Amino acid sequence: MTKQELCQKAVDMLKMAYVPYSHFPVGAALECEDGTVFTGCNIENAGYTPTNCAERTAVFKAVSEGYRKFTRIAIAATTKRFCAPCGVCRQVLQEFAPDLQVILVNCDGETLDLTLPELLPYGFDNSYLGCQESPVNHKIREVDAMNSNLAYQEEPREELIGGKVVAMSPRPAFNHNRVAFRIAHIFENYLDGKKCTVIADGTDLFLTEEDRFIPDVMVVCDRDKIRRDGVHGAPDLVVEVLSPTTARHDKTVKKAAYAKSGVREYWIVDPEGKSIEIYLNQDGDLVLHDVHALIPDWMLAKMTVEELAEVVTQFRCSLYDDLEISIADVFNGLLPQ
Repeated sequence: MTKQELCQKAVDMLKMAYVPYSHFPVGAALECEDGTVFTGCNIENAGYTPTNCAERTAVFKAVSEGYRKFTRIAIAATTKRFCAPCGVCRQVLQEFAPDLQVILVNCDGETLDLTLPELLPYGFDNSYLGCQESPVNHKIREVDAMNSNLAYQEEPREELIGGKVVAMSPRPAFNHNRVAFRIAHIFENYLDGKKCTVIADGTDLFLTEEDRFIPDVMVVCDRDKIRRDGVHGAPDLVVEVLSPTTARHDKTVKKAAYAKSGVREYWIVDPEGKSIEIYLNQDGDLVLHDVHALIPDWMLAKMTVEELAEVVTQFRCSLYDDLEISIADVFNGLLPQ
């Protein structure tokens, strides 16, 4: 069964939900190891405590029919925000499928792919009860062993800023990586077959002898600047996605270095505020050109028709007149704050 088909089964269950109190329907579709799918919806009760979530309904149906091994579950809701399983459902899913793939579906049909270990790290399992070691606990021991083995340890991420070595923050959080991926994906699709190349996080940028950065996203049109060890010389566009420990450098010394080296366009993207600051190079200085932000649904609902008409939902990159970038696309699939 395809991912789309599984998600559609979860969506179809929304109309079966019994939700006279919350009016918040949820549908679920649980795929077994052999491809069999069990569906479920949330079933409320006037006593509240006996209420059953869609995910558990699907699991209990499957278990009652003799199924014990599951690979994926799709969970659909009628909201723009993705609806993740509650804590009790996560624990129930952990009992049978500690490595389960979890697909969240919102009202627009957009999906967010997660795993149960992401939703319930170090979950409680039968190994705590003196039973045979569970798969999830075995994985934890494997990870601990890898972390203690130098062969598996990742080299520290460092930048050279103004001649000084500066340690970067620990590996960025999900929303940071998601935004960087979305932006790189947008440019990758547009630049297919064109001379410019998009380069994502992890590639060194050698600007000067004293400035070696690792931007989140770069667009480079002069392929002679791209070498095996990184990019040598100014990219045409640079994107930095803010993290708490790197924001100051991104907005000050790095921005100044990008301007001086000749970067034509510079984006500072805030994944939490869902905003994009765009700077254009004017005579060796990156000057703020525009700011775009994704307006939340609750704010849009309060706007007048005239105000809604003024809302900007797309913008253009100065490098390409025919590239329309949707703000919603940039911030698609982020986890709620």
